[in-house]
Amino acid sequence: SPIRKPFSMAESLMFSLAESFIGKVASRAVEEASLALGVYDHLRDIKNTASLIKAVLLDAEPKQRQNHQLREWLRQIKRVFNDAED
Repeated sequence: SPIRKPFSMAESLMFSLAESFIGKVASRAVEEASLALGVYDHLRDIKNTASLIKAVLLDAEPKQRQNHQLREWLRQIKRVFNDAED
């Protein structure tokens, strides 16, 4: 198989823009479906909770090197969070 060269800056930018657009379209579709199903408020609450969890994880990340208990807690939270996103 041919060796693929790394993306050029323009290709990387286009990939990022496409990825962003797909994410927005998917989010809009999810929003409309949640409105139709009557679960919009629950979905909004889940998104807010996910944002808070991400903020806590970002704040705790540098501290985990010194605290083994925190490191294990972060590992478990990340696994749960990743499973929830899937």
